[in-house]
Amino acid sequence: MRSRKRLTKRTVDAVRADAKDLFLWDDEVRGFGLRVKPSGTKTYFIQYRNKQRRTRKFAIGQHGALAPDEARKIARQLLADVARGADPSAERKAIRDAETVAKFLDRFETDHIAKNLAASTAKVWRYLIATHIRPALGTFLVASVTRQDIIKLHRSIPGGGRQANNALTVLSSIFARAEEWGARPEGTNPVAGVQRHKENARERFLTDKEITRLGKALRAAEESGSEHPCHLTAVRLLLFSGARTTEILTLEWKHVNLANGLVAFPGVKGGERVEHPVSSHVLEILKTLPRVKGSPWVLPMPTDQKEAMPYHQLRRCWDRLRTAAELQDVHLHDLRHTVGTMGGQSGANAFMVRDLLRHRTVAMTSRYANRDNDPLRELSDKVSGRIAAALGGLQVAVEGSADHVEERSGSTANGSAGSTQKA
Repeated sequence: MRSRKRLTKRTVDAVRADAKDLFLWDDEVRGFGLRVKPSGTKTYFIQYRNKQRRTRKFAIGQHGALAPDEARKIARQLLADVARGADPSAERKAIRDAETVAKFLDRFETDHIAKNLAASTAKVWRYLIATHIRPALGTFLVASVTRQDIIKLHRSIPGGGRQANNALTVLSSIFARAEEWGARPEGTNPVAGVQRHKENARERFLTDKEITRLGKALRAAEESGSEHPCHLTAVRLLLFSGARTTEILTLEWKHVNLANGLVAFPGVKGGERVEHPVSSHVLEILKTLPRVKGSPWVLPMPTDQKEAMPYHQLRRCWDRLRTAAELQDVHLHDLRHTVGTMGGQSGANAFMVRDLLRHRTVAMTSRYANRDNDPLRELSDKVSGRIAAALGGLQVAVEGSADHVEERSGSTANGSAGSTQKA
């Protein structure tokens, strides 16, 4: 039979345990007691039955940190919650076993990033996670992260602007997956409502005169031998095709269909490659390139031709070219912007420019439209013809522009004078 007495400070201070744990029960609050260990540790607790009629013990706190009256008050509240169906022991275990953000990020990188994102996007997301998100939130429980935590992280990223906003995009996806995978209740994404930093949109593209300066720099580098021909070819292909840098650097010969004038570029988010019509200037360049035995790459690394050309090599070449052409603020990706801008200036509609650059938008109408390669190739030829003329130092008429001048002649893909091309 259990002995019961009111737990007071004098009683608790005086009690000692011998070889095994000793339990004292309060006579005022049924289910409230004190556990005394042989080591001398004294812990207040409650004992109750949950909905499944299983007996559970729940530790309230140690004597000293809590006085008996304080522990009794907490016990009353907990037992009242139990009477209403709560199970504090199970709730504590759920919190203890809950995933930390660090652990969840491991799963997110394996089950979401690796399976759903293009390699280039995955690289950026992993960088943001490793550099900003994991250090700031890794020790938090996934379910406990609040909007204020996200705002604090967003504001802490050096420089703010685009990188901070990109981190916000990654965080939104992380917590959306957390809801989907049951780590957070639905509708509790803490990124919702967080104000993004204002960004200055970058709309840099080359004018005809700037392309002319670039053409001179390309020819000078070619004639002096100061740059490897593969690097110069990569720049020309980027400018004539409007492709993304990684798409040109990772292009393999099996992706090139010279007979039909098509190149298979990666689909959206690194999906299956889709054949795409390219301009005659791109085709002429590809026809003149040597094929390295045993290497699949259109543009292999100069020092190890079994490997694709790395981005950093092309970037260093571009830095020297843009300096020589007085285009210090122009990035490699701006060559793609140039193609898109000239496509729009040529009078092509938004759908044609979208297909020229292989964008996902305008809207989703491309799935219903019957696209013909001929007008798309015509647009590509028109844009690259204008670029080729500018590379050769010629001025080309642009319909609707204020500085409209009469077209004199075209040029070859390498920028030398040749047969006439309409702009």
